[in-house]
Amino acid sequence: MNTDRLFTDGVLVVDKPSGPTSHDVVAVTRRVLRRVGAAGASASKSSRGAPIKVGHTGTLDPLASGVLPLVLGIVQKQVIAREEAYLERAFGDEYVAYKNRVRRWL
Repeated sequence: MNTDRLFTDGVLVVDKPSGPTSHDVVAVTRRVLRRVGAAGASASKSSRGAPIKVGHTGTLDPLASGVLPLVLGIVQKQVIAREEAYLERAFGDEYVAYKNRVRRWL
């Protein structure tokens, strides 16, 4: 098995207990994956100190428990790109204008 890409790209489904926020779950996942990667092959990205990109597909209230899908690595970019394409198709020029206004504020 190639350990250079172990746990760095894909979807990880987490059963979030009540208490931690979605951001807390992402932070713990990053730390765990960094440790697993550092213990793997010496050529892995995480062993060089590069952070593993982890995001969530929706926020769960800290009091809520349930399924929290996490997206890892390149899958995170793919999810964002598909979401933007969907919003452009659904809302057309209004979404494009909104996106341009938001970019000016950043």
